[in-house]
Amino acid sequence: MSALPALLTPYTDDIATAAGTRPAASSAEFVTQLGHAADNLDQAGITGADSLNTAATLIAEAGDDTHNDHTALLQRAARHLNEVPYMVDEYRLMV
Repeated sequence: MSALPALLTPYTDDIATAAGTRPAASSAEFVTQLGHAADNLDQAGITGADSLNTAATLIAEAGDDTHNDHTALLQRAARHLNEVPYMVDEYRLMV
């Protein structure tokens, strides 16, 4: 996977916070962080954490050279991340 697409960069700081790491610089790193963030948010009982796993799957598929619908997959992933700021705000209050 390559550099993180601009469509996803608004979420890097929040996802890094929830994952307990520094912001991702690549798509592969972001996908990994989404998994860790989803686990942490789920363990904290925050609703919607499963949407991060869905976004991670879509981003990974977008990075696969066999997909012609790269942009559409990233847009779908971004829609699954719309609630991230609210979820992470709630997470910050809990930890």
